[in-house]
This record gives sequence, C-alpha cells and structure tokens, in this order.
Amino acid sequence: MSKPPLTNQEIYDLLHEMQIKCRARGETTVGETTLRTANAALFQLQTALLANMDDPELKGIDAAD
Repeated sequence: MSKPPLTNQEIYDLLHEMQIKCRARGETTVGETTLRTANAALFQLQTALLANMDDPELKGIDAAD
C-alpha cells in the first residue's frame, strides 16, 4: 500500500528537519563545507516553497497533471 503524496506543509517541515541536521559540525573541511552548502540549499528550497504556497495563481496546480 503506497503512502499518499506529501502536502506542501509536510515538505516544508521535512526541509526544516533536514536543515536542523545540517547544523552539525563536519570533522573535515570538506565535510564542513558540504554541510554549510546543504544548509544554504535547503534554506533556499524552503523559502521558494513558502513563497509559492502563498501564491494565489498557483493554487490548485498539481505537479502530477
């Protein structure tokens, strides 16, 4: 039995959880840089999702269509 698709709010929350995990410190410079870059990318994704969640022109648009 498959799970239902995630809502935009659930995706936002998931991105937030991942962002919190990326606040850890890396043991090496490469690891630290990777975590900082991932954190920045997750923040951008979260911001874009939030902006689009509030856009009335996008209401009802289904990516699966």
